Amino acid sequence: METFSKNIYKLPVRKEQLEGIVTKQTMLSGELKSHVKNFSNAIDFLVPMDGQAIAALDGVVTSIKDDDKVGGPDLKYKWGGNYVTLKHANEEFSVYLHLKYKGVVVKVGDNVKQGQLLGYVGMTGYTHRPHLHFEVFIWPSPSATPHERETIKVRFEEFENIYDVGK
Repeated sequence: METFSKNIYKLPVRKEQLEGIVTKQTMLSGELKSHVKNFSNAIDFLVPMDGQAIAALDGVVTSIKDDDKVGGPDLKYKWGGNYVTLKHANEEFSVYLHLKYKGVVVKVGDNVKQGQLLGYVGMTGYTHRPHLHFEVFIWPSPSATPHERETIKVRFEEFENIYDVGK
């Protein structure tokens, strides 16, 4: 049985900056699939460098990283990259990944509103081109590590099923 988010989210990028949506992908190019196993429901929003990552739903900032300067299509960057993580109602979390170096504009503990700027898209971590990697996830257990989180399918206000429109 597929698990969908209880919350309904808005797009995590500005519509005017959106160049495409990738839900069924092989790392945007090449043969290596990046959204597998517990990351299988992640979504890539293609935007230009410095595109705005915005809060898809009200929440609290639980973690950030913005000191990573490197990235690219090499597996050595797989667990790198700058990000913001938010906690939402119904025990759901969202993460916004591949932000630019020093591109995060919020702090841990901040209460953010839907549509609020979180940071700017870059090329940090494992990526072939500028895009915002977005996931909604739940923790499988209180002792789970970030790499054990389970992405769930996201329900968006703008789409009946975003997983049907992705490449």
